[in-house]
Amino acid sequence: MSAAIPIDVKLGDRVDNLVFVLPDFGHLREIQVCVIDESGKPLPSVGIGPDWLKGKEEIASLGEKLMTDETGCVKARGYTRVAYSLQAMLLPPGANIRQARISDSVVIDPGEESIRRTLVLRPIGSLKSGK
Repeated sequence: MSAAIPIDVKLGDRVDNLVFVLPDFGHLREIQVCVIDESGKPLPSVGIGPDWLKGKEEIASLGEKLMTDETGCVKARGYTRVAYSLQAMLLPPGANIRQARISDSVVIDPGEESIRRTLVLRPIGSLKSGK
């Protein structure tokens, strides 16, 4: 991969013959994420987002404001050549962070097939360490 080359364009100027080559992320596939509590009950209105603590540039986001529906699941579309790191979090209205419930993170690796993952919400202090 070659380095970026800055291009200065002044207001009103025109630049021709530029070719942008974007990475090949593959085609879209369905990714379904369901959230349950520790007893196995589906949980609606739970936010699903990336686990940014992973700290890896190659981990992508499935989208903003993903929220489980009344069945405890949410469907999104992700690319086949991209890895996604996901985590579920629920902070009830008016609650403080100690009352939040969060899941361990899960990584969805690149692949061709549709994916279904289930995340279990637990109190913050009960999460597995080292994940």
